[in-house]
Amino acid sequence: VYVFDEETILNKPVEDWPIVNALVSFFSHGFPLEKAIAYKNLRSPFIVNDLEMQYTLQDRRKVYALMEENNIPHPRYAVLDRNDPNCQFVETEDSIEVNGKLFMKPFVEKPVDAEDHNIYIYFPVAAGGGSTRLFRK
Repeated sequence: VYVFDEETILNKPVEDWPIVNALVSFFSHGFPLEKAIAYKNLRSPFIVNDLEMQYTLQDRRKVYALMEENNIPHPRYAVLDRNDPNCQFVETEDSIEVNGKLFMKPFVEKPVDAEDHNIYIYFPVAAGGGSTRLFRK
């Protein structure tokens, strides 16, 4: 097992990365996924996880669409795009409605970007109302 050090991953061209037979690579903030893909294309190691799919995993809309396409059960959801003039949004004390989909509080709001961990839970008035941000180390 060889662990590529940060200096190699961030600063060396993929041509200078060690040659391996198999590659496991996970995206995290600051990781140069495009370089890992270039390395895979250059050296053709056995790939344990699909590197290109990691772009899909970064966008919650794409993940839900993929789950729907493959009939995978998932939570009911709506996408609120405040830049879309056709996006309809109504909020009451105990619910929100996004493009005709009604969600009663409590509900969870997650950003589209899976790397953005600003996740909120909104509560109905009967439970004190308001919202709380989930904490993640």
